[in-house]
Amino acid sequence: MSGRVWLERAGAVGTIRLSHPGRRNALTLTMYDELAACCDEVATAAGLRVVIIRGVDDAFAAGTDIGEFTDFTGADDGVAYERRVGSVLRRLAAIEVPVIAAVDGPAVGGGLAIAASADLIIASDRSRFGVPIARTLGNCLPAAVLARLRERLGAGPALALLITAELITAERAHQLGLVHQVLPGDEFDAGVDRLTERVAASAPLSLAAIKTLDRRLVAAVGDAGHVEDEDLIRSCYGSKDFAEGVRAFLEHRTPDWKGA
Repeated sequence: MSGRVWLERAGAVGTIRLSHPGRRNALTLTMYDELAACCDEVATAAGLRVVIIRGVDDAFAAGTDIGEFTDFTGADDGVAYERRVGSVLRRLAAIEVPVIAAVDGPAVGGGLAIAASADLIIASDRSRFGVPIARTLGNCLPAAVLARLRERLGAGPALALLITAELITAERAHQLGLVHQVLPGDEFDAGVDRLTERVAASAPLSLAAIKTLDRRLVAAVGDAGHVEDEDLIRSCYGSKDFAEGVRAFLEHRTPDWKGA
């Protein structure tokens, strides 16, 4: 069977599923295009509060399907491929609502790049993370992916991961700050549901502002004093949700967020 990527919707939760039977969900170029289409669909979907991205059949994604490289004839093919994948990762990272990567099994190469483009990673204890290109294909990461790994892991651990071409455990990824939470395999689905419910119940304008400000800080390369934030402050403090939050706090009840 060929691979595919699709979006499922259940109320305020959208789930993007990666599936490539027999290939541990390694992505074809068509699957990358489908992932991009899912990101575009999420961007225009009303009422979504959180997006989950996960694989099927005990894997997240074992990189790119190597069969996609057999027709490469030179450097131009490699540049075109990395730009194509990079466009997909930017769309994933730009989704306004929180994105959770639910990793159960290997998240390797392009699979790790996808997971690292999410806001939170929750993993089962059988998961593994790495980019073993120096041991396997001999290709190269684009700057944007290396920058993202440095942000999530730290410069030293990210470089060590690439140079040693090791696959690290979920627990080690948690120690490094890449993974938010590690759960036993038999508790994984329930843990994903709990985290999803917690995020979906939070104030959507606050979460959108947090994500936007984080992207601006990354783009500013440490020059936080020149990052624009007044528009985000105004969007939250001037909202009906903020007034509702204050009332709910004083009335000792759960806020009824509207995202406005």
